[in-house]
Amino acid sequence: MKRLMTICLVMISVMIVFPMCVNADIVGEATILNTGENYSSSGDYYWNYPLGYVSWDSGANYNVWSLNYTASVNGGPDLWDVYCTEVQMDNPAETTDYTLLSIDSTLYDFGLNDSAYIASAWLADNHGYTEGGDPSQSDKALAQLVMWEIIADGSDQFDLLAGSFRSQERADWNNGAGTNYNGPALDMYEAMVAATSDLTNFSGIEDWVLAVNPTITDDGTVEIAYAQNYLIHNSVPEPGTMFLLGFGLIGLAGFRRKFKR
Repeated sequence: MKRLMTICLVMISVMIVFPMCVNADIVGEATILNTGENYSSSGDYYWNYPLGYVSWDSGANYNVWSLNYTASVNGGPDLWDVYCTEVQMDNPAETTDYTLLSIDSTLYDFGLNDSAYIASAWLADNHGYTEGGDPSQSDKALAQLVMWEIIADGSDQFDLLAGSFRSQERADWNNGAGTNYNGPALDMYEAMVAATSDLTNFSGIEDWVLAVNPTITDDGTVEIAYAQNYLIHNSVPEPGTMFLLGFGLIGLAGFRRKFKR
């Protein structure tokens, strides 16, 4: 009986350690319901504020777009802060299934620019995120603009007046006071570049995941489809923690065997 318990401990340890090595890119699944941009019960369309005036087709068309996104993740709080990663996509009005991907170099295997999403995770971790949500987060709105720019045009540059993604100020908004996004967004990007010599290894990156729809498997490619993809804060166990747990169980199994002898 004791020998059987030892074998079980070793098998559990291996299952914990090695799947994390082989399949560290897909970390789980989630259901997400957008709560910040949708149709109300009266049929009117509403957005979380603040709003921006943006284009994702090199300036051919500009649209009024929310810069502050909230959602209910797995049936949780309605105002959980999330970040939009596909500016051209609408947000589904119904609860939608998503695959969760870790924010690291494995995103490249799914057809994504991993460096842009890693930089976006840094922005999310350092600007505007709160668990309760806040419909007037100006800092979060700027981070959203920076994310759209670097995801669309690359993280090694920043120009909101050129490229695929663009942003225009609106002098007629805010009771004539106008908007002021582009300059502060550039400042935020430059501050990120100055503060982070290695974006691939910063404290907090393991707390962020990319939620994608349609759902995918290990050999899939992330598609641009109707359901908006999101960068979300998620309590995912760190790989290092899983390694410690796995090797701890292996050690315990070895100790039991030695003690028996």
